[in-house]
Amino acid sequence: MKGNTPPSPSLATTSATNRALPMASAAPQSLHDAAATAIAAAVVGGQLYRRPTVRELTGLSDSTLDRMIRAGTFPQPIKLGPRSVAWRSADLAAWMASLPGAQ
Repeated sequence: MKGNTPPSPSLATTSATNRALPMASAAPQSLHDAAATAIAAAVVGGQLYRRPTVRELTGLSDSTLDRMIRAGTFPQPIKLGPRSVAWRSADLAAWMASLPGAQ
């Protein structure tokens, strides 16, 4: 195999397509920053997030999410079907912005 040099640190390859993709130059400073960045990007596209993604973005457990929703301290999900809910990216972004220490 020719050119057995390691990939550039600013590029990553995907296994499915083996194409080089540019990576972010600076890592987020905290989980909150990473989640806020992901949510802010999704707001532009008007995305909906299902519970597993909301758990990952917020770091909150199912029971904590349920308790906060009942208390009115977390956005209400929208019903997609009889047993399916999702959260609007804009609602999550507004909630993240309202947290103490949010920039």
